[in-house]
Amino acid sequence: MRHVGLRSDAKDIASQEQLFVRDSTTLAASGTSVDFNGLPSSPHEFTLTFHGVSLSGASQIVVLLGTSSSFENTGYNCHSSRTGGSSAATQAYTIGIVFANTGASDVFGGVLKITRQSGNTYAFEGSLGCTGYIVDTSGSKALSGVLTRIRVTAFNGTDSYDGGTLGLAREGLL
Repeated sequence: MRHVGLRSDAKDIASQEQLFVRDSTTLAASGTSVDFNGLPSSPHEFTLTFHGVSLSGASQIVVLLGTSSSFENTGYNCHSSRTGGSSAATQAYTIGIVFANTGASDVFGGVLKITRQSGNTYAFEGSLGCTGYIVDTSGSKALSGVLTRIRVTAFNGTDSYDGGTLGLAREGLL
């Protein structure tokens, strides 16, 4: 870790600011999936935001991590739980980052953080809320290569997004 002391010139401050990259993208939630492609390899943390997001059917929201060759839909260590509402449930998944037990008429807002642990292994945790309940998810995934894309889709692969926006912020060392 680099430590920079306060100085009267801006040289050290400018060089320290170049150590971090920050940017964000916002996309409309529409179609059967929303893809964030061309992610640079340098960020160590990704924040996916959901605002007014809803699906056309009763499928669950799934986030897939991808490399330059494909989105990966196996090997996740994901646990998701729903609290509140008429039923509470906790489930384990290996097919992606799943927000369990979401419904067709639900409109969600929340955040999913994806953080590089080491190499191509990522940890994740997030919460989506709607009227009456909250869905939490957490776990990890070892990718086969560098994370270059993220997909937000439906568990059944056919329900479409019919409202809201998705944002992706990236932060990390250059």
